[in-house]
Amino acid sequence: MQQLNFLDLLTHLGINGAQITAIVGSIIGRMAGVGSELATHNWLMKHSGLGELMEVDYEALPLMTMYRAADTLWKHSARIEQTLFTRLTDLFGFSTTITLYDLTNTYFEGEVPHNTKARHSRSKEKRTDCHAIVETP
Repeated sequence: MQQLNFLDLLTHLGINGAQITAIVGSIIGRMAGVGSELATHNWLMKHSGLGELMEVDYEALPLMTMYRAADTLWKHSARIEQTLFTRLTDLFGFSTTITLYDLTNTYFEGEVPHNTKARHSRSKEKRTDCHAIVETP
């Protein structure tokens, strides 16, 4: 976050300190695999040491701030994504490559007994030996 000047970007977008705190907590929580805003809020208060590292009291942060932070991220998502993409490209010297692939006919190798979208069906490749991803109405 520091190398990408992420916090400066949020400040430049007019996002206040409490929301920035919630956004950082939410991002770290999602990276840790926590889940929803409610689950992330509980994780930040009860199981995480992030507050100590950031010198922030997540226990005093209202749950509603987490929800508002998610709304704020969504509102600014296009600008954040474009800025971070540009900064990452510059930082790591990435070249831009666009890869297109067809997902209209995706199938599984092996057994997938617990995937409700995997069913035997007709594929473009005429494969009858693998489950395909099938949308059910």
